[in-house]
Amino acid sequence: MKKRKKNRKLSFNKIKEQEFFHGKYKITWKKPYSCDGICFDPNIKEIKINPNMRNSKQFLKILIDESIHANFWNLDNEIVYDASTSIANFLWDIGWRLKNK
Repeated sequence: MKKRKKNRKLSFNKIKEQEFFHGKYKITWKKPYSCDGICFDPNIKEIKINPNMRNSKQFLKILIDESIHANFWNLDNEIVYDASTSIANFLWDIGWRLKNK
C-alpha cells in the first residue's frame, strides 16, 4: 500500500517588509478577503499574501503578480496577470520550487 503525501504548508521566510520602486512595502502574511494576494496603492504601501497556500506554483505566481503591482501600480490588471503567469511558468519550467514543511 502506498503512503499518501500529506498536503503540507509551504516553507518560506515571512519577511515583514520589502523594497519596491515606490519604497518599502509592509508585507502581511494573512489571507486577504476572497483572493490569495493583494497589493494596495503606493500611498498605503502594503501587500497581503495568503500564507496557507499549498500549491507552490500558484504561490509563486501570486508573489510575482503582487510584486509587479508594487513596482508598476498603473499597469492594467490583465497585463499584470498575463506577465506574472508567464514569468511563473518560466521559473517553474527551469525548476524553481518551494519545499513543503
